[in-house]
Amino acid sequence: RRTPTLSSSRAPTPSERPARRRAGEPGGRRGRGDAAGGRWPRGAADRVPTMRANFALALGVLAGLATSAEAQDAESICKLTQKVPMKPEPSLTQCYRFNSLACCVSGHDSVIKEAYEETFSRNCLREYPLLENWFCLGCNPDEYRFVNAETATISVCREYATNLFALDLDKCGIKIGVSNPLVNKDDPGARWVVGSHNKSTDKQVVLPKLVFGNAADFLSHLLPPFYENYVISIVPDDGNCFSAAAHLRVSLWFVAAVLFATSVL
Repeated sequence: RRTPTLSSSRAPTPSERPARRRAGEPGGRRGRGDAAGGRWPRGAADRVPTMRANFALALGVLAGLATSAEAQDAESICKLTQKVPMKPEPSLTQCYRFNSLACCVSGHDSVIKEAYEETFSRNCLREYPLLENWFCLGCNPDEYRFVNAETATISVCREYATNLFALDLDKCGIKIGVSNPLVNKDDPGARWVVGSHNKSTDKQVVLPKLVFGNAADFLSHLLPPFYENYVISIVPDDGNCFSAAAHLRVSLWFVAAVLFATSVL
């Protein structure tokens, strides 16, 4: 009669289980920080909260530096708020691109939204991002770079002005304060002649290419809200004129802050 032998796959006795768990064998439970049956380096799990705190602190400090670098310039006083650019609270809805840093508040944003919606039909409101940026000039935190309050002049980059006037604005038409001087009682239906027009407090829908001969002429009749009495100056792209790239520096600062904060890990 054979004596039964114990199988190598028998269940461990209670006295053997702690040893197997300590050795990281399949039968044991994984402790905190175990990965695939192993463990993190000694003390690593305890350092995780500190690493996270350092990351959050570094990100906050660098983001603050990015904001202050933009806002602390002695000349960067906003026309609409009479303060340095600040984060708008509540946030902006029309000029939402400047919700991280702005030269306006919600009330100004509401006026800009109303003016923009009056200029275009509902179906064309999102057709022209370049013009949306133009209407939001008063909220742009770089406003002081291209607006001269003493001379009431707005410096516009030549490339931006050229690209804007090249848009197919005639497919939508714009409602603008302009009149046809050729219209009179003898010729009430006179056609527009390019370059022949007058500013008017009464607005009407026109096709810009039939009325305006160049970008400067067009922009001088489509001044942003709060700048209706300013004049337009088209200048070379020198970094101190209004363009589609306005406020790009804040985004670059933020990216740099994130990359640096990540490196502390």
